[in-house]
Amino acid sequence: MPDQLNVLAAHYEISRANLTKSLRIFCCTALKTPFFRGGHYLKQHFQ
Repeated sequence: MPDQLNVLAAHYEISRANLTKSLRIFCCTALKTPFFRGGHYLKQHFQ
């Protein structure tokens, strides 16, 4: 049983790290996208 718990704990740590990384990437993308769109819009209309 301790072996299974160790495997589960290790898997959970990996999953949590992946989740954190994915969340960070998602947040960065979500934040950047409006700025890119805004910049593109400004470029089109104020050349």
